[in-house]
Amino acid sequence: MSKHLVIVGNGQMAEAYCSQFTHTTDYRVAGFAVDQAFIKADHLLGLPVVPFDEVESHFAPESFHAVIAIGPVKNNSIRAARFLELRRKGYRFANCISPHAVVSPDASIGENVLVGPLSAVQPWVRIGDNGTYKPLKD
Repeated sequence: MSKHLVIVGNGQMAEAYCSQFTHTTDYRVAGFAVDQAFIKADHLLGLPVVPFDEVESHFAPESFHAVIAIGPVKNNSIRAARFLELRRKGYRFANCISPHAVVSPDASIGENVLVGPLSAVQPWVRIGDNGTYKPLKD
């Protein structure tokens, strides 16, 4: 049974996440949410784009997981704020670990993380919630 997913973002990263989740997980992407000022069209990849401040009315936290697909360049603080806001609203977060990635069983991966194809996550690495990186051992 597939799980339902809303992607926060509407740029190239959001499109890449949509493809990755669609083809490598049991998540069904239902749509995108983004700040009203950044909505370029009402659909992306055939799926609805809704204002972020209305995300709950379109994609209820009880029924949808979320993933934040906002790029890191100049946007880390925005991505972090969206992560915390969605967590407070009760959303669970999706991960997408490519079947073509090598992930050590001694690594730890948090929530809202994407590990792409041909990636290697070494032993004792911790990828924290929202993609923060910290070594497990000093």
